Amino acid sequence: MFRQIFTQAKKHPSLIPLFIFIGAGGTGAALYVLRLAIWDRKNNPEPWNKLGPNDQYKAIGNFTGTYLTTRTGNSTKLRKLRLGLVKNLQIYSSVKAMHAQQS
Repeated sequence: MFRQIFTQAKKHPSLIPLFIFIGAGGTGAALYVLRLAIWDRKNNPEPWNKLGPNDQYKAIGNFTGTYLTTRTGNSTKLRKLRLGLVKNLQIYSSVKAMHAQQS
């Protein structure tokens, strides 16, 4: 199927925008239907309203470490970044454990 599309595009270059727009429209429609299928509107229609002030809703929290510049270059920066991400992950897991105990 794709081989036929490519051969038609080689023979008739004016069809390339048509193929692009049809592909983009089909992809957009598929993503929209997927979103409708995944989102549970009956049990939890607005999940973002149930988050409390202490709930972490970002995948990675704010970085709290500081950057140090030394002669070694970026290795110290990367080490501090990793430590900050581990620290945020520990905070996230402790908050998640607290919510599990409260439920």
